[in-house]
This record gives sequence, structure tokens and C-alpha cells, in this order.
Amino acid sequence: MKEDSATTPSNTSTVGTPSQLLDPQSAAIYLGGIEKPLSVLTLSDWRVKNIGPAWIRVGRLCRYRKSDLDEWLASRTSTPEVVR
Repeated sequence: MKEDSATTPSNTSTVGTPSQLLDPQSAAIYLGGIEKPLSVLTLSDWRVKNIGPAWIRVGRLCRYRKSDLDEWLASRTSTPEVVR
């Protein structure tokens, strides 16, 4: 039986496996921490404004790759300037 090219392992790495995809609530916790997670509504607002981390539409669902969240966080890192 021939495998469908859409389901081969080489194609799944570009989107991420289900275990690597986070729903908005899990992404909010991942970004803000368990004690003070980011608001799911904030993530929704960022999606509408196209200003937050990259996300994937899976049918009607929104999902985030952990690698995209890490990349977005790294891009927001600021280095304090030394004042002399």
C-alpha cells in the first residue's frame, strides 16, 4: 500500500506533531507562566491584529507551535543599556 504524501513523516515536521501544537489556553500558560498566564483574549486580539506569535489554523481551531512561541519570545528580548 502506497503512503499518502500528506501523511508522511517528512511533511508533518513542517507543521508540527499534535504534541507540539498548543491550543490558545496552553499557549497563554506557556507564554505567561502557570501563576499568571497571558489572557486568551489577548492572544485572540493579537491574531486579529497580526502582531503576536505565529499560529496555525486547523479547521476552525487555532493552534500554536512551541517552536514559534519560543522564537517569538526570543525576538522580544531586550538588553538593558549600561548608563555611565
